[in-house]
Amino acid sequence: MVLLDMLLAKLQSVVNIARALNMHSHLRKLEFFIGHSEYVNCYPHQVTKMLKLALYRDEHVIEKYEIFTLRKQLLFPSRLNRFACRVGLCLKIRKLVKKLDKIEECRGVALCPSASAPRERALAHTQTSVRCPVVLGRDTDRDIVVEMLLTSGNEASRFVIPIVGVGGIGKATLAKLVYNDPRIKLVCEALYENNYLIVLDDVWNEDPMKWDELKKSLVVGACGSKILVTTRNEAVAFVMGTVPPYCLKGLLSEDCLTLFLKNAFKQGSRVCSKTKINQNDTISPALRASYARLPSTLKVCLAYCSIFPKGCVIEIDKLIQLWVAEGLISKSNESEDLEHIAIQYFQELLSRSFFQDVEEYRPIYTSICTMHDLVHDLALSAAGVEFFAVNSHKQNISGEVRRVAFSDYDLSGKELPASVVSNRALRTISFSVDGVGPMSSMFVENCIARFMQLRVLDISDSCFDELPSSVGELKYLRYLDVSANGSIKELPDSISKLSLQALRVSRCPHLEWLPKDIGNLISLRHLHITTNEASFPDKAIGCLSSLRSLYIRNCKNLVSLSEDLLHLTSLRTLAIIGCPRLTFFPSAMKHLTALENLLIVDCEELTLLEWQDIEGLRMLRSLVIGGLPELESKDVQCLENLQMLVLAGLPQLVSLPRWLEGASATLQYLRVERCPNFAALPKWLENLTALEKLEISK
Repeated sequence: MVLLDMLLAKLQSVVNIARALNMHSHLRKLEFFIGHSEYVNCYPHQVTKMLKLALYRDEHVIEKYEIFTLRKQLLFPSRLNRFACRVGLCLKIRKLVKKLDKIEECRGVALCPSASAPRERALAHTQTSVRCPVVLGRDTDRDIVVEMLLTSGNEASRFVIPIVGVGGIGKATLAKLVYNDPRIKLVCEALYENNYLIVLDDVWNEDPMKWDELKKSLVVGACGSKILVTTRNEAVAFVMGTVPPYCLKGLLSEDCLTLFLKNAFKQGSRVCSKTKINQNDTISPALRASYARLPSTLKVCLAYCSIFPKGCVIEIDKLIQLWVAEGLISKSNESEDLEHIAIQYFQELLSRSFFQDVEEYRPIYTSICTMHDLVHDLALSAAGVEFFAVNSHKQNISGEVRRVAFSDYDLSGKELPASVVSNRALRTISFSVDGVGPMSSMFVENCIARFMQLRVLDISDSCFDELPSSVGELKYLRYLDVSANGSIKELPDSISKLSLQALRVSRCPHLEWLPKDIGNLISLRHLHITTNEASFPDKAIGCLSSLRSLYIRNCKNLVSLSEDLLHLTSLRTLAIIGCPRLTFFPSAMKHLTALENLLIVDCEELTLLEWQDIEGLRMLRSLVIGGLPELESKDVQCLENLQMLVLAGLPQLVSLPRWLEGASATLQYLRVERCPNFAALPKWLENLTALEKLEISK
């Protein structure tokens, strides 16, 4: 029922709109409905269907309001037009409230006292027994944890080792192996004045006060007592642990194969194939319990990840932008930043082991992660009919589908699958497999003509030479990706009519210029571009005052950046990659006071000598410099918040720049690579007291 979680989350946005429009009586009714929606997943099918239809109307209210506020800023200052839009919004909210009133009447009869039972069953904990069967592939993990128990923390009254991993990965099994290991001397009776080992399996509590209460009952043990904790949540590990957690990974491929063969042929029987396997039956109860404990906001964001192919590498920034574009992120007050909230959501899901293999310190691109196949299955199951992967013309696609991803699909033709064509309520069309994209503009025209409610259109890796001007009619579109198109030469001016939040047109080598009125995209928050222009026109990028990230990539003719950059006071990330003719930064750089991430890579003519131009960047947290002819070692005192520095491909670099000392209390990661004349580390390196990781490679 993640679809209902998603729509109910959006209902809170309608509450905020009703408050802004001073609709006090309707506001109270909306708040009452939200406050009594805890049993929504227990509704009978007919009531659920009514609720879905009503809440889809609430999406329209949000979208209309977004357009209303945008036009109020840009398109029509006329008071009469603003009044007409306001009246239209009020009418829509009234209709929505009437529908919810009817549902209230229905659910008053439908609910029963046992409605919470499904949730209680879902929260069943791992069943633990000290007896341990034969286990494959965990000898190394067992030895590491046993070594930690035997050699560390012998002077402490309580030494707590957390084992962290996704539900079902084998944490409890590892704890049993350690518990039963002959090297561990256990005292299971009379804790008083004895060393002891206690295993706390499958811990969920994140409240430090509750843990403090439990610790009081354990003070009776002698110094050297140990506690082994297993949990799916890093937050639990940080609350309870006295050492960094041991993060348990999946089995090696060889061990997986051995385990499969051992079980498949246990009775000497053949492996039987089934014609159809219910996906829900393959999801472990442990994973389901982890999912059930998530708040609805995180459930929705996790389910959305099913739009990515299983096993693919996920660009974290792209995921964040998609969540925001889809309206899955809401803020409680206007001062909050949507991307900041979305990053918090991602970090929370990561801490609960729903994401893995995060690479944060990458010298050129944004951070990436992956999702375990079992977690991807969980996301697909949670998404239900909301998401669908299309790989055949003949597939029968439900009319309740709102988001489709084309995967391994023959797009040589111009027609959409018949069952997709009839669904005019689609919100998302995505080509999420690398190298798979639409081959003709006719295919894109068909999508635009039929799916007027699109919020996300990802047609990257395409090869059509012209984006239809009709794209300007998609008034709800928030995310447009035309990246990696080797044929397209220009974008239609009609793009400037959209309410886009993210526009990606990088790695388009033949794109000549940006639309002339791109400065009208005042809601744009993320821009990735590749063009053949020597300079960007005035009143273009500099007018995008909402911009959070700007990636300028492989602009072979770009000579200079506009002084208009000084207006981008909300910019958090600036990346300039593969611009060989760029010779200098504008003095406006010093006005980017919100800038946190700066990447300058493979700009052969750019010499960073005039550091006074960026001395105003006091919020800078990560700096990547690579492929430049020279780097000035000037004393600069503006980098006191720097946490990450990467220096790569700098042939003239002999030693670390002196200005790095300004980050002595904050720098956590330092990487030097492909700097052939780099001779030695300076003595003052010991002043970098916060440094956690140092990498030097050829």
